[in-house]
Amino acid sequence: MDRSFRLPIDCPNCAKKATLVELQRNIPHFGKALFSTISCEHCGIKFNNVFCLSNQEPTSYSAKIESEEDLKTKIVRCSSSTIKIPALGVTIHPTQLADGYYSNMEGLLERVQEVVEGAQRSADTSGSKQNAERILKKIAKARDGKLRFTVYLEDPLGGSALIGKKAKKLRLSEARLKQLREQMPL
Repeated sequence: MDRSFRLPIDCPNCAKKATLVELQRNIPHFGKALFSTISCEHCGIKFNNVFCLSNQEPTSYSAKIESEEDLKTKIVRCSSSTIKIPALGVTIHPTQLADGYYSNMEGLLERVQEVVEGAQRSADTSGSKQNAERILKKIAKARDGKLRFTVYLEDPLGGSALIGKKAKKLRLSEARLKQLREQMPL
């Protein structure tokens, strides 16, 4: 059963009134999760996160995306996770303001595309702009199901997951787990 509530809070960015919305939801093959969103109509900030509500072991997943059907593979991303898509040259590290979300591979590619487009607009060299353009072309092919790629997700807190036919749960080595914990923001 889904449960939600809305609460006025002080915006962490501008200190004016913002809104906190939390939704507790049971995700198939994953368990209970809490989705949290802070949004402020004054400064425009929006921050999302996902929290696993049960104790989890550190997790690592991979999923091969080889067709349009595979783009339906779900992703539960907590802000503590690292996502890698080597075919695109993309690594998403945890940061203090990292978004958590529940989406699919198509949604993940859309998020990556938005970041690359922003980087392209602010690039100060033609080489950087050309690199961004190469990545955007690959993303377009991937979104059309015409570029095969593998997504890797690692979460030292265990709250993230890939869910789908081709998603595989992997074991994190102690050395890799230590690296991931050291990379987490305070």
